Amino acid sequence: MSKSEFTGIIDAHAHSDRKFSWQHSPEQLLNMMKECGIVRSVLTSYWDLPSKADPKALQRFETALKNHDEFIGFLRLNPNDPVAETLLARMAGEKIVSGLKLNPMTSGVLPTSGNSLKLVAASSELGLPVLFHSGDDPFSNPLQIEKVAIDCPEASIIMGHMGGFFYVEEAIRVAKRNSNVYLETSVMPYPEMIRLAAKSIGVEKIFFGSDAPGVNSIVEIQKIIASGLSKKEQENILCKNFLGLISRS
Repeated sequence: MSKSEFTGIIDAHAHSDRKFSWQHSPEQLLNMMKECGIVRSVLTSYWDLPSKADPKALQRFETALKNHDEFIGFLRLNPNDPVAETLLARMAGEKIVSGLKLNPMTSGVLPTSGNSLKLVAASSELGLPVLFHSGDDPFSNPLQIEKVAIDCPEASIIMGHMGGFFYVEEAIRVAKRNSNVYLETSVMPYPEMIRLAAKSIGVEKIFFGSDAPGVNSIVEIQKIIASGLSKKEQENILCKNFLGLISRS
């Protein structure tokens, strides 16, 4: 795809898996993508992989990626798992995954911990960006993620949910201070903050994400439209910016 063309939306944050009451098949996500004009989605698991609670979760994740070119794999790991780095290297080497996903809220591992920093550094050496859950919980606020960006300056850090509900302005300030930090828009509820972020850090550092299928992709797309940015700026957020990052990785 030429970077000068807009041929469909790229979703930088989506899921397919089974966990508790969440039962989202690859086909369900693909159907939602088709309805919304999303041509490719970053796919992550609801589990940190490999999961002791659900030993088949890793196999489902790999199968979904191998069977559907529409998915871009981001491997979700617990930094304290002794097999995490080896699994990341194996799946990156086999071209199964294109990024790393860390959710400090569910793993209980601070972004600033030694194992987290080690895994982020390993991901960077493999040429993979890192998608962090960020938000209002005590394990993943923007200032903690900023410490990762400072300690691992070669890593491309995507701040998922761009700070959540209450830390959006902090997330924007962190992205402004650190050239290797990018913001992803899913779930964050304020369209005007997308416009503020574009003005503050440049529209090229913002990626569209939906957190689908648990979240309605149509609503998340409308949030970009409601931001008041120009059509060209919206297209950059909805597609070109993320493609540019992946192509450099």
